[in-house]
Amino acid sequence: FSGCARDCAGVRFNDLGFMAVEKNGSPGFRVWAGGGMGAHCALGEILEEFIPPEDVVRVAKAVKEVFYKHGNRKNKHRARLRFLIADMGRDEFRRLYEKEKEKIDKKLRVRIGLSRGKSAGEVFEARIPQGDLSAEETEKIAGLGKCFPAAVFRLTFRQNIALAGLREEEIPELKEKLKAVFHGRNFGGARTSRDVAVCAGASTCNLGLCDSRALGRELERRFDSGEIKTVKGALININGCPNACGHHPQAALGFVGSTVRK
Repeated sequence: FSGCARDCAGVRFNDLGFMAVEKNGSPGFRVWAGGGMGAHCALGEILEEFIPPEDVVRVAKAVKEVFYKHGNRKNKHRARLRFLIADMGRDEFRRLYEKEKEKIDKKLRVRIGLSRGKSAGEVFEARIPQGDLSAEETEKIAGLGKCFPAAVFRLTFRQNIALAGLREEEIPELKEKLKAVFHGRNFGGARTSRDVAVCAGASTCNLGLCDSRALGRELERRFDSGEIKTVKGALININGCPNACGHHPQAALGFVGSTVRK
């Protein structure tokens, strides 16, 4: 699920994705199906231009039923919706989807809260290099709740921590407290090119071909030194193998580990 067209959740890279949109002033969702990452990445295509929030469960159940009845049970590597759609064709998939949707009781409608606009208060996102936090740092960040009792702590899609519900005048104080937590380590630059996301890599993952975390640390060093300039919105993702746990296809600049035959 993504709350707007910015698509922070990457709905188009999932088997089934819902993006909040408006139609004639009413909130609802646009639905994508058949996306996925990995060695054979694919962008999902629009399944429904617009559905009301109450139809989310009905649509998801219809897609699930199509995959349950026709999905690949013999080869686990092709047991994904995008491969099923590629094998049968989008027209046939849509026909089966509409058929399953008609079977589902239209009373199967679940109330989903969907509100317009921003949540109350300001949001500050602290960049966590490579998503690494020590136990001490985690405890200290949790302790910030006593200083900012109205704040809501959230973990972001890019392994960062966002504090929502802040007053604008609280943000300078928050930054000072975060400096103490990270002992001067740079926590700025969320959603810029220095906000590098990495997978576990070859250092701990059996599938890893390259040390993605080492590359992430080297990029961090070069950003700190000024050798590489920070660019807003140009996100970098690093993956140690083609399986895309680090979401390299979704970034402005993606690195993927591979081998070359000599």
